[in-house]
Amino acid sequence: MLSADVTRYLTLRRALGYKLDDAERHLLAFACFAAERGESHIRAATVLTWLPAAAKSPNAMARRLADVILFARFMQAEDPRHEIPPADIKRVTNRPVPYIYTADEIARILDAAGNLRHQRPNPLRRERRRARRSCSALRRPVDIPGPCQYPHYLLVSSGDAGNDGRHRRGGRSFGQGGRCMTALAPLITGFLRDYMPQQRGYSPQSCETYAFSFKLLFNFAARQLGTRPSLLTIEDLDAPMIVAFLAHIERDRGNSVSTRNVRLAAIKAFMRYLEHKVPSALEQIGRVHAIPTKRYDQKLIRHLAMEEVRAILNAPDLATRSGIRDRAMMHLCFAGGLRVSELVGVLTENLSLRHGASVTVLGKGRKERCLPLWKDTARDLRAWLSVRGAVRVPELFVNAHGDAMTRAGFEYVLDKHVGKAAESCASLRDRRVSPHQLRHGCAVVMLQATRDIRKVSLWLGHADIRTTEVYLRMDPSEKLEAVEAVVPPELRRGRFKAPDALIASLLSDLE
Repeated sequence: MLSADVTRYLTLRRALGYKLDDAERHLLAFACFAAERGESHIRAATVLTWLPAAAKSPNAMARRLADVILFARFMQAEDPRHEIPPADIKRVTNRPVPYIYTADEIARILDAAGNLRHQRPNPLRRERRRARRSCSALRRPVDIPGPCQYPHYLLVSSGDAGNDGRHRRGGRSFGQGGRCMTALAPLITGFLRDYMPQQRGYSPQSCETYAFSFKLLFNFAARQLGTRPSLLTIEDLDAPMIVAFLAHIERDRGNSVSTRNVRLAAIKAFMRYLEHKVPSALEQIGRVHAIPTKRYDQKLIRHLAMEEVRAILNAPDLATRSGIRDRAMMHLCFAGGLRVSELVGVLTENLSLRHGASVTVLGKGRKERCLPLWKDTARDLRAWLSVRGAVRVPELFVNAHGDAMTRAGFEYVLDKHVGKAAESCASLRDRRVSPHQLRHGCAVVMLQATRDIRKVSLWLGHADIRTTEVYLRMDPSEKLEAVEAVVPPELRRGRFKAPDALIASLLSDLE
């Protein structure tokens, strides 16, 4: 019967994320109606008969009809005997026929209207209306000249009075207690679309990172306040809200302390922008600036050893186009110590494979650096260019659709080959390898080969050499050389003497 088919249909669609509470009620009612008529298939005539009995208003019938049509399409794909009712079936339902007046009836109505006696307005009633308007004018609030000269629509209830959100304009508004509120949406739009890229010249990657930070903040604040992110105001982002947000991303999202400090830096940059846009919020902005950055334990950086890198680079299948691309992409990332953004942003025109192969990359802070390439790396890149073909993008590495490789795409490629390399390299099993670990592995190899941290900093494109000093802590070779070079002091040796006979006897038993 149709009831079992309805249950199966609802189960399938709910597995796709639909709730279908109303649809379940409508379809089960239709299935019962069809069962009473002894029908096991959907018939358009049955739907036509059921709709007026199931609903009274046209809108209700239209909703039930839409649910039945979707169900009928699902069933007809399995059994062609099911009929799909037409979408305009609601037009043939029982509607009252409008009464059309004849010409004689219209003439009689007009004659009757002409015989009506004209009533003069009562002058006393007019004076009463004028008096009521005068009294209401005395009670009407008067706008005071100043920054907020537009009218406010108040809804006075048993609780506190507030603004009617339906008539509230953008810009300033009034919260509880008459406090002037400043809309957040136009300010964050100007910060991300004009101030950062145009006035400060931030890169698109930096603007994207800032935008993601504010997305997390606004979603959290909206949940805390029970509103929508588009209705937030500057006054909602006070210091307690910011502190609660920072605790949320550490506790609930599992972010590290360094990520928490990055989010806080983005918020403070926005607050510095607001100092000139909203001077009335300077006190609140000062409290946000007073939130300190959090100190954290600086653990040793995990990197890939040369044996692990060799196993990963040997994992791709060089008999396929994608395998040649993956090998060249991962080899260049390791040999150049590139960040993921630098790798996927390498242009074909910036690669030179002539005598003395080199590549020019655009790093952090939009600083270019030219890196020489190993012979094996240049050989893998030549193999990739031979099968790359003509594509519509200038980037060196492209995906299967011919579009530029993305960060997520490279992470997927690396994870796939790390899993394959783990079959031959035991140290890679059950290990999460990030693209940045290839960069760390290159830094350690360069440090062990050159013994000069300045050259490593130049190779990696670090703006401050103190950033490169982290590799000194993780490389034990420098410490071993220091231990071997230092002559330990010669110390006088002695032997412990027991103070009494009992301790002496115990020591003799131990010997």
